Parts: sequence; structure tokens; C-alpha cells
Amino acid sequence: MAAALAKTNIEEMKDLLGFLSGLYAALDQLYLNGRQPIVNVRKLELPPKGRWVALSPGERVFSEGHEVLRMVSVPDPDELRYNAGIFN
Repeated sequence: MAAALAKTNIEEMKDLLGFLSGLYAALDQLYLNGRQPIVNVRKLELPPKGRWVALSPGERVFSEGHEVLRMVSVPDPDELRYNAGIFN
């Protein structure tokens, strides 16, 4: 699993998630309102900036995945000292 993830191209994933977000919105409008589907590819901004509500699904995946990895990984001693206000 780690070998497969190590080969992941982040820029390609961002482009794919931006396209899928636009495709979802276009198909949603086609289904709900009968509008002609126009796919607007969105450029994802990682890490996301802004309010949680305005995030696209790809940006939410990034934020939530980052938070999970931060919680399960061994904390960096320098980061812990910095967060505690202890500077060397």
C-alpha cells in the first residue's frame, strides 16, 4: 500500500478531484433543473483556505485526511515545544 501511495502525483490528484467536482455539479444541475451540463473544472487550493462550508469535496478530503494523519502519527518534538511556547 505504501509503495502505491508513494507513486501518487499530488498535482494529478488535485486536477482529477477538481474535474470530478465540476462534473458532479454539472450532472446535479442537469438532473435537478434540466440545464445543459457545463463542466467547470475547479482548481483546488491545498491546503484549503476559507470556511469549511465553501470547501469542495477534494479540499475536504485533503483537510480530513491531513487531520487523521496528524492524529495517528508520532508528534514532532520540535512542534510540541513550539506549541507549548518553549523556544530553543
